[in-house]
Amino acid sequence: MRGRSLALAVLALVFLWVEVYRVLYPFPYREDIDAAAEESGLSPAVILAVIRTESGFHREAVSRSGAVGLMQLMPSTAEEVALRHGFPAPRGGELFIPRVNILLGSLYLADLLERYGGSLPMALAAYNAGHQRVQEWVAEGLWDGTWETVGSIPYGETRQFLQKVRRSMVIYRWLYRIPEDPR
Repeated sequence: MRGRSLALAVLALVFLWVEVYRVLYPFPYREDIDAAAEESGLSPAVILAVIRTESGFHREAVSRSGAVGLMQLMPSTAEEVALRHGFPAPRGGELFIPRVNILLGSLYLADLLERYGGSLPMALAAYNAGHQRVQEWVAEGLWDGTWETVGSIPYGETRQFLQKVRRSMVIYRWLYRIPEDPR
């Protein structure tokens, strides 16, 4: 009887723990994220992790530098990405529409991933700090572009961004049973 009560208590704690994680790591905009993942070839876990880190799922977020929406896109970048992929350039407040922002942010990250030969750490660093800076860091030997050496990235904000995104990707994969992205 005592062992059974202990087992039930442990099960209740595990269930509660998982529910707490679901609150801390939500999966809103599921249809929009799944559609963007399909279009871009990215894992939904990567998209979720970027959104959680960039905006905390606040669709009307605006940074000091002018980046907007869930995936914190600069309007000029969003326009370039849209036109490159055959979509109309977003106008007015369209970057605050989750479907639009998530799609363009995902396509931009996929473009960076292609530019960096499939290296997700390098693509994420470029998403955060700009591809010119990433190229400089690598050329100067400051960073080799791997997850293992993220600590050597000269920009603290970018270093923290990569660490947070990576941690969130792992949790999202586990929590929502999202297959691991080979990158």
